[in-house]
Amino acid sequence: MFSNLKNKRNLLAYSAGTDSSALFHMLTKQKIKFDLIMINYNSREQSINEVNLAKKLAKDFNLNLHLLDTKLDLSMGNFEKRARDIRYDFFDKVMTDYDNLILGHNLSDKLEWFLMQLTRGAGLKELYGMNKTSSRKNYMIVRPLLDMSKKGILKYLNLHRVNYFYDNSNDNEKFTRNYIRHNFSKKLLDGNESGILKTFSILEKEIDLLPKHILLEQKNEFYIYEVDFSMSASLLSSLLKEMGYLLSGPQREEYEDKEEITIVFNNYLYNASYRNGKLYFSPYLKDIVMNKSFKEEMRISGIPPKQRGYLFKLKS
Repeated sequence: MFSNLKNKRNLLAYSAGTDSSALFHMLTKQKIKFDLIMINYNSREQSINEVNLAKKLAKDFNLNLHLLDTKLDLSMGNFEKRARDIRYDFFDKVMTDYDNLILGHNLSDKLEWFLMQLTRGAGLKELYGMNKTSSRKNYMIVRPLLDMSKKGILKYLNLHRVNYFYDNSNDNEKFTRNYIRHNFSKKLLDGNESGILKTFSILEKEIDLLPKHILLEQKNEFYIYEVDFSMSASLLSSLLKEMGYLLSGPQREEYEDKEEITIVFNNYLYNASYRNGKLYFSPYLKDIVMNKSFKEEMRISGIPPKQRGYLFKLKS
């Protein structure tokens, strides 16, 4: 995994916590060149100390540090989603100058995701969750720690005497992920780590055997995929996840029942429609007045009605 990062433009998502601190040490030890990106939400008192550590490391190791200073209140609703939206918007802007974004997701995170999806209603690909490498827009996401548990990471940090900060918001069980972590995933991993790793390895191989989708066309946020309907809900879920939205179990059922769904997120409407072996996805613009010739062109092309307004706006 680390060898694939050599001679590439790498950016490490750094938080001064356990995972990114371990990655910092591993990358340095492997003599892999990288810079740092960090988001300070100013939601905890210790965040200023974490930023100062990042600045010191950047100076000591002659690294560029891309720092976003923002304000996000932990007490406000849907903190995790709002933080993710801010984080990935910043990533996307900075990554125009890099090839790989290195994230600290680990085996514990992967199991937590699995259990969260299990309770929501999900397909095989959603249950499997994160891959060691995945593409996003114009860059790759790399997760070198995905086979390593949090317990193993802490052991590594202690062995190499690596300094890190502990984010005490991880103890707050009002967040679903923290609740699952403290009540289920940590207990499951204890003594079962090798079996869980093997299960994820088997799932990965079986997912590779599933029918694949083909991107036929993309214009801005308009997509056409050729995909079997049995796999289209998983494809839609993955597409939405990349945009920062998690498809719920009931929403998945609605899509599978009607072969269409309209979703609201980021104050916009989006529609997914399945027609003749293809998944169509785009923003849904209700009040666009289209001329007759364009409507006829869309009808002949087989474009579903709720995608036509967005395409007309792109053409205008």
